[in-house]
Amino acid sequence: MSFDLAQTDQFAERSGTDAHILVLIEPRDRTTGETVPMGLWTGDDHQTFTVDGESHLFLGAGAVIEVPPIRAGIGLEVRRHRVILPPMTDAAKLALQVYQAAQARVRVWSQPLDIYTGAPLGSAQRVIKGWLETAPETLGKLGDQSRTELVIASAARRLTFRQPLFKSDAAQRLRDPADKFREHAASIADRPIPWGQETVVTEIPPPPPPLHTEGGNRG
Repeated sequence: MSFDLAQTDQFAERSGTDAHILVLIEPRDRTTGETVPMGLWTGDDHQTFTVDGESHLFLGAGAVIEVPPIRAGIGLEVRRHRVILPPMTDAAKLALQVYQAAQARVRVWSQPLDIYTGAPLGSAQRVIKGWLETAPETLGKLGDQSRTELVIASAARRLTFRQPLFKSDAAQRLRDPADKFREHAASIADRPIPWGQETVVTEIPPPPPPLHTEGGNRG
């Protein structure tokens, strides 16, 4: 993780640090299929931040968003990160219940703030990037706190998805009506294919000519 010059200068002062958590969930609209970004952050007011070169509005959720320690590593191991949200936040309800949130992209940043002005200090540092796997909701008992936990799987999770066995001819022709590559996809399972075998075709000899009897030659 690299820091901007303004961030390293403030760190060097050793006067203190201040940073907030930004969470961006990108579910899909169930009707149109379009991505609808939903941002939350640990501040009190709604504010627009520039993250990864994009500007997004993040709704203030207060200091109730928790990110447990992040375990990073190199390799293709599927890693799962967790972000804890309050279940009563309207934005969280909208993203997880109204929109299609399954396998939605989720990104989490740490945004340093200027300890004197409270303004964003340099660029936000992305700490988590992945896809929403599950979002279990825990309803606490009377006097206890409820929460919604986002379980975010790393990009390696997509390498574990199985490919579909076949695609229909109709789906293939949506791309190109003249594409006949899957024309026989629906009936191919019923056709015997001698994989790795030699097919021998034997010609059937013509039937012999009819035999003439002596009686047939009498006048």
